Amino acid sequence: MTQPRIANFLGHYPQPGGTTTAVRGLSRALIRLGWDVIIYCCAEEGQSSANYKADDGMRVVRFGGRGRNPFHVDPKLLARVSQNQDEIDLLIIHGMFYPPNLALGAAAKRAGIPYVVCPHGPYHPELLRRGRWRKLPYGIFYERPFLNAASAIQVLAEDHRKLVSNYGVRRPVFVVPNGFDCRGVPELPAAQVAQQGSQEGSPRFLYMGRLDLH
Repeated sequence: MTQPRIANFLGHYPQPGGTTTAVRGLSRALIRLGWDVIIYCCAEEGQSSANYKADDGMRVVRFGGRGRNPFHVDPKLLARVSQNQDEIDLLIIHGMFYPPNLALGAAAKRAGIPYVVCPHGPYHPELLRRGRWRKLPYGIFYERPFLNAASAIQVLAEDHRKLVSNYGVRRPVFVVPNGFDCRGVPELPAAQVAQQGSQEGSPRFLYMGRLDLH
């Protein structure tokens, strides 16, 4: 029996950021569960296409960049997915309002690969109001059809289910919190922790979450 294989598409991977951290964390967890994981991404200016294996066992396949056309996707990537050259069982497409995602979804459909969309953000009215003159037509003609063609939508919290439904998406929705690998956080020496804990009068705060407009 072959090892199940899952692929992620995150255009800007491995640039630092929340989505990169989430994709890396979930991918590492899947590898520990016995899955074979591939990450497709796009090259930045000055980079070339590459196929390499990261230190944590993930295979990263980088293709040509987007250029000036926001809808452009390297034909080599589309051919690789539409022909399912990597023999993947599932494709997870990350991000929202990202034009290359449309082409990846269409390529997966041609190959008979089920794809799941993980927007990494809620389709909240406040978010949709910012830049609405671009998001409104894009949502009608591109984003909503793309989401409704997916096998399922992956959201980060239970209250995002209703936001997806209110946006006009009629696909199954399931909740998976953002991935996180604690090995990426350096440990504080015990002596330093004890010294900080003994100080009185200075308020200390621990924050775990995200900074958001609302």
